[in-house]
Amino acid sequence: MNKLKSPHEDFGTVNAYLKQNPIDSWTLFVLLNLKEDEVGGQFRQQLAQLQNELGEVQKTLEEAQPDIKRGQAFGRNQGKKVTSPIRRKIDALLKKQPDMTNDEIWQAVKAAPPKGWELVDSTKLGRYLNGPGSKEMAWGTFRNHCGAARKSAISNRG
Repeated sequence: MNKLKSPHEDFGTVNAYLKQNPIDSWTLFVLLNLKEDEVGGQFRQQLAQLQNELGEVQKTLEEAQPDIKRGQAFGRNQGKKVTSPIRRKIDALLKKQPDMTNDEIWQAVKAAPPKGWELVDSTKLGRYLNGPGSKEMAWGTFRNHCGAARKSAISNRG
């Protein structure tokens, strides 16, 4: 298309172009009244702004790489059933003898606790379990685990 200096110059060429490539009248008016270097200047300004934003995004991603790698390590275990060693011990005991009472299970686990775990019978605090780090389990939680494991063991038998 030829360069137009005004909307009235070479009307046939503009009309033919608009039939093939529809443009709203306001956009056409703005385009026809802008000088070529103004359009180029605006384009270069927007391009520079986009390049700056892209550079900031890339910098942020580079800074976040250690966090992304650490997060991926946690994502690997998603969906896998992870049980505590106490629960596994309770499950194993009840698989052998499903009619064991909670007190009998406590004594059996106390006789051979999982590595890092300690079963405590305190006169002031009652029964509780201390695990590695800051892991703890109260007597009530222990009983609840026993009950759930017992139900599971009975349902798996029949």
